[in-house]
Amino acid sequence: TDLQPLGDASRIQYTLQDFDDDISVGFNNVSIEDAESLGISSEDLKSSSSKKVQEWFHQEAQRGMTLLQQHHKQIPKMPMKFLTKAALWWIFERPAKNFFQHVLQKQ
Repeated sequence: TDLQPLGDASRIQYTLQDFDDDISVGFNNVSIEDAESLGISSEDLKSSSSKKVQEWFHQEAQRGMTLLQQHHKQIPKMPMKFLTKAALWWIFERPAKNFFQHVLQKQ
């Protein structure tokens, strides 16, 4: 079964949720390519509330929503039991979607 889109969306969710904690211990999840394209400086990276970092959050939340849509289209075709599909929705898809919607509503 191909759960890659759901896995990638969940990873994006956790990356965004943990941004400030990760930065505080010296771990940066913003790729060089994203930092350059959005003009994110090392000063911007000190807080998730900086305007440039918020632009990155928005971009990543959009990407996460697209991945969830891909997953949602694939899930009916997957040979899984109903309870497995329900668990995936409850544990991964629902929280990721709620988080992404919250991020997208902020901008």
